[in-house]
Amino acid sequence: MVACGDNATTPDAKVVDTGPGACGPPSTAAYQIFLNRAGGAYVVGSPDDSRTNTTAIITQDTMLAPATVMDADWSAVLACVTQKLEPFDVAVTDVDPGTADHAEIVMIDNINEIGLPGSAVVASPFSCAGSVGAFDRNAISFVVWTFGGGSGANDDRCWLIAQALGTGMGLDFVMSCADVMSDCAASSKTFTNSEAMCGLFSARDCLCGGTTQNSFESLAARVGVKCR
Repeated sequence: MVACGDNATTPDAKVVDTGPGACGPPSTAAYQIFLNRAGGAYVVGSPDDSRTNTTAIITQDTMLAPATVMDADWSAVLACVTQKLEPFDVAVTDVDPGTADHAEIVMIDNINEIGLPGSAVVASPFSCAGSVGAFDRNAISFVVWTFGGGSGANDDRCWLIAQALGTGMGLDFVMSCADVMSDCAASSKTFTNSEAMCGLFSARDCLCGGTTQNSFESLAARVGVKCR
C-alpha cells in the first residue's frame, strides 16, 4: 500500500444489516465517487483536482492507457463498491462527473505506470485535514487492477478501491481484519462501526491523533449517511 493490519480483538459492530438496497437511493446532493477504467491524461500538481486530472502522486505528466478489465469483472466490482458504501450518502459511478466535485479512483495495470517503484497496489493522497471533515473533495487515487487472482480477485479489487477512497478522505489504517482500512485477509470487509487500534502491522498512535479509529463514523462525518 502507498499512502502520502494485523488482527484486532475489537468485535465488528456493524450497524447496517438490512440487506442491499434497504438504505434507499443517494440524495440529490450526494458526493460522487468516480471509478475510472478508461485511463486518461494526468498532470502533476497540488492539491489534487479530479476535475482537471491534477495529482501530486504521479512523478511526471502521464497518459494512462485503459486498464485491462473484463466487462463482467467490472460490473461485479462496481456493484460491490456500491454495496460497501450503501449506508453513506455517496453515488458510485463509472461516468466522469466532469466539473462536479468528486473522488476519482483510477484503475491501472502496474504501479510503474504512475512512476512509482516496487509492488504497491494502491496509491492515495492522505491529509489529516480530513479528520475534521475538510477532506480534499477532488482527490485522485490509483489502484492496480491486476492485483491478486483466482476466484476472490474481484473481492480484493473492491476492498482496495474502498480502502483507497478511505485513505483519500483522511482515514488511517486499522488492525481489525473486518475493516476496509486493514491490510489483512478477510472474506468480507466493511467500514466497521467500532473502535479499532490504528496501525498497519502493529499498533501505533493514529496519524491524526488518538489511538483508535471508528471507520464508519469517520467516513460518515465526511460524506453523511443515508441510514444506520
